[in-house]
Amino acid sequence: MSRHLLTPFIAVLRAAVVCVVLAALGMPDYAGAEDPGGGQQARLAAVLARGQDRQISTERGTIRIISFAANKARHGAIFFIHGDPEWHRIGAFSQSLRDEEAKVLANHLEWLRGVAAAGKFATYFVARTGVFGSEGESLEFRREDSYLSIGHAIDTVIAKDGVGSAAIIGHSGGAAVALYHVIALANPTVRCYALASGVYNIGAMAEFMRIQKEKKADVAAIDRTQLAAMAFTPLPPAMVMKFKYFEPLFRIGEIPPAPERQILIVSNRRDVTAPYFASADLVDRLRSLGHRAALVEAAAKPPTYHYTYDTALDVAGACLTGALKR
Repeated sequence: MSRHLLTPFIAVLRAAVVCVVLAALGMPDYAGAEDPGGGQQARLAAVLARGQDRQISTERGTIRIISFAANKARHGAIFFIHGDPEWHRIGAFSQSLRDEEAKVLANHLEWLRGVAAAGKFATYFVARTGVFGSEGESLEFRREDSYLSIGHAIDTVIAKDGVGSAAIIGHSGGAAVALYHVIALANPTVRCYALASGVYNIGAMAEFMRIQKEKKADVAAIDRTQLAAMAFTPLPPAMVMKFKYFEPLFRIGEIPPAPERQILIVSNRRDVTAPYFASADLVDRLRSLGHRAALVEAAAKPPTYHYTYDTALDVAGACLTGALKR
């Protein structure tokens, strides 16, 4: 790696955190909808009452999974893993932050409840470690044991609910969790993975954002040559030791073969958080390893171009029904 690319990562990541507080919450496009009465907790309680709220025990603590229309699970189920919980890094966990967490969770759940009500599938919201009611430390959300705990919880629910076939959607940092599931667990019931706006290498993401800020350039205008080379460059060992980051990206060679499984990488070319070039490169590498992988270009709204849920949902559903031919 060049000296330029070894710009101190701690400073880079601090800058990245500030830049992505709003962009990487992992919320739907309509997540900014306000409740004039300030009753985010009441709003959350109302949508929770319409689903099934469970704490799934794992060796590393409990993971909260909230489902809608679980009676449809035998026909198919869609699991959603949200993005990195960036707001937990900012100051004390005050009441305003609790309200923010309630608002984001309510928005996710209302979206998934609507999907279940309108479609053929059960839907499941998977709360990552330390947030939204799952046990653990939120600052450890990119550790391998966190990924494994979430994966085991999903597999437990698949078995308990008699899920016939499943798709896992992971957004932003949640896409890395979904990628780990296919590497380490590879449950044959999960036939479809839709990884949306994925942050697969936090070091590459931070460098990508630094260059945007430095050049004050539109994402599409940035020279990708150096960044493309960095997409698969591991974090420096000191960073790994300090933050215990684990990137499943570097273990895709361990994914077991499964001809019926599809891995769909959903991305927008102008995404300011999750670089499109990294998604395209991941697809090429998966294909070279013999897996059925496809790059799906998605529409997304400015200014972040980061929220690609609708496309991920569409391709996951089409994959489950057999309507997707790729």
